[in-house]
Amino acid sequence: MIWTLYVYDVVLFSYDNKMMNNHLFSIIFGHVNLFFEK
Repeated sequence: MIWTLYVYDVVLFSYDNKMMNNHLFSIIFGHVNLFFEK
């Protein structure tokens, strides 16, 4: 489950570099990923 969130985070981050619309969403997913890792 953790690696799935990490993959989603990486995908959203790379997608964010092309489209700045999902900037907040990728940041939120990054924080959720860190929260689930701990």
